[in-house]
Amino acid sequence: MEHSNDAMTASGMSELKEATGEEAEIPALVCFARADYVERASILAELAPWVAWLVHDYALPVKTVPPCWYRHEAYIHELSALRGAWLINHLDEQVASAPSDWHQVFHQTRTRLAEIGSELRCGVEEHHPMRKQEWSRPNSAQLTDEQITSAVAEFIQCGNKRL
Repeated sequence: MEHSNDAMTASGMSELKEATGEEAEIPALVCFARADYVERASILAELAPWVAWLVHDYALPVKTVPPCWYRHEAYIHELSALRGAWLINHLDEQVASAPSDWHQVFHQTRTRLAEIGSELRCGVEEHHPMRKQEWSRPNSAQLTDEQITSAVAEFIQCGNKRL
């Protein structure tokens, strides 16, 4: 059965809104690598509470998702893709088995997150930058730690007002 995006959005995702406080809509593709500073701050603002929920509900260890995840683009890429899959798989129009499908994606992503974590060595109170090959670093697309920290702090301040 075919559904238009408008019809799917109109029917809503009340469960999602209750769980995350987010308005229900068909998620758009998130490409952190192509985003400018404002878009990156927005992506982090949307992603942060969902990541906190994920870490809490699934009791993920620090080595899988450390508190400094937002300072590592690899985590942002993986977690935003996982969140997109979660949003799609929790649409009211999905079949009853869709959340189970999401858990298969989660299992694969969790493995990749653990691999990233084993390379980083970040902990509860320590952050280690990801070792990247210098030749591969496009200077214009990188956010500084101060910009990311500021974006997350702004999200926390604004997010508490909304909740």
